[in-house]
Amino acid sequence: MENMAGFRNWLLALLLSSPIILFFLADLFYHNSDLVSTGFIQYDNVTYAGNAIQYTWTEHKSIFYANRLNDSHTYPPIYFNPQLLILAGLFKLGIPPGIAMMLFTLFSAILFLRIVIAIYDLIKPGKEYRTLNIVLFSWGGGVLCASGMLLHVTGRITGDIWNSLFALDPAHGWWGLNAGRSLFFSLEAWYHALFFATILFILKKKWSLAATLLMMLSLSHPFSGIELLLILLTWLGVEIFINRKNVPAYFIISVCILLGFHLWYYLVYLNSFPEHHSVFQQYGLNWRYRFYHFIPAYFITGFLLVIAWRIEGFRSFFSKSHNRLFICWGLVAFTLANHELFMKPMQPIHFTRGYVWSALFLAGLPGLQYLWKYFSKKKAMLIYFSAFFLLFVSDNLLWIWKNSRRVNEPSLISHITREQEEVVNLLSKQAAYNDLIVRSDEVIPYLASVRTKSNIWISHPYNTPFYSFKRDIYRSFIQTGNLPAAWDGLRIIFLISKVDEQEIKTMSRLEKGELIFESPNYMLYLKRP
Repeated sequence: MENMAGFRNWLLALLLSSPIILFFLADLFYHNSDLVSTGFIQYDNVTYAGNAIQYTWTEHKSIFYANRLNDSHTYPPIYFNPQLLILAGLFKLGIPPGIAMMLFTLFSAILFLRIVIAIYDLIKPGKEYRTLNIVLFSWGGGVLCASGMLLHVTGRITGDIWNSLFALDPAHGWWGLNAGRSLFFSLEAWYHALFFATILFILKKKWSLAATLLMMLSLSHPFSGIELLLILLTWLGVEIFINRKNVPAYFIISVCILLGFHLWYYLVYLNSFPEHHSVFQQYGLNWRYRFYHFIPAYFITGFLLVIAWRIEGFRSFFSKSHNRLFICWGLVAFTLANHELFMKPMQPIHFTRGYVWSALFLAGLPGLQYLWKYFSKKKAMLIYFSAFFLLFVSDNLLWIWKNSRRVNEPSLISHITREQEEVVNLLSKQAAYNDLIVRSDEVIPYLASVRTKSNIWISHPYNTPFYSFKRDIYRSFIQTGNLPAAWDGLRIIFLISKVDEQEIKTMSRLEKGELIFESPNYMLYLKRP
């Protein structure tokens, strides 16, 4: 019986991942024939793939890796993320990087959803509304689209209806203010699996497993790692105050040691290397969300939490250890997501990723159960059930529909033109290990970081070390034709846009420069040392 129940739970997790499968299939096949799908559905995925692919090179001998967007292979390998070893294994099997990222996303998402089912069964035993509640946790959202529609209808927002629907959703929904939305980011699904698995084993009081997974999360991602560490530190403080015997001393010590290591590694050790410190500073961005973002995002789950407090009573609600954990989780995650109020911002919204929403949902489960029972007593029960369910999933349902219909939309990385694909293919054959690819445009060099072993001068505006400095050097070269000292002795491949007359003029005067490729919009020049 246990085996059959386990099989059914894995099957449910697979079924719950079907929106991701459909989204990926649409990305791969539902687009204009003039475009090519790279498999990278989100811009940062290329960075992860580029870092992971170094493990497949014969020249790479370390378990650590260097930033793939460095301008030279001489920089020391200083990073380690366990998930990149899995990606590298997929690459070694001959799976194209974009497809490998999709498969890894799907694997991580199914694992995460199975963990969600286990957490639900642990804190809410019983079959009443079980599947319905799990579906809502997986793909529920808020009233962001409903609010956008209201603003559109009342004339507060004009223009395209789809833009209006997501006007209040940061980055038009790509920042993922609920749990399910975050799964579309390849590595976010992995972080979520580790985060929730740690929570699961804490709830089960399997402290050694929880500490091990917490360490893996810390190694996997600085943002999610520090978020869970601070959540647990806060919760442990509460538990020690209430009943010291609730948590073993070795787990408390483990959390403190991991927090110290996390802070030292990401803030001290890595920042001792200038190339990383420059990236660290570039990431100091005040990307935040305001009250008109998070109120509609958390309106439903917050409402459920209020109901839970009302029906259980404040004292009874907080007498349960798992509720105290969920409240600490929500408060710390919300504080981190608004940390620009207290300190220099480091992409505050990066701490959302559905973590605040998830804590509110789990703490508010009694409120959700109460609503279902309340609706079931109404004559128009089916209408109440359907209306509430559709409102709850509307943010994700509409977002998936909108972003699965990018038929004619070149989207920087996910879909490129056939001409761009031809240029990238040529670079993969022509560019050697120590070559330098130089271009002001970021798309083709960024993809070349995965498809070649060559060094890249500039690409991703935040992950490229010394980005502004290197961009200025390139502009100066185009204006004056004088090669900078940083390029001395290198074999350089220049990617030139035919739209830029100054670039063409500079290349025509380039000493030892040779035109090796020309297409309607691009030219490739090879400069030998």
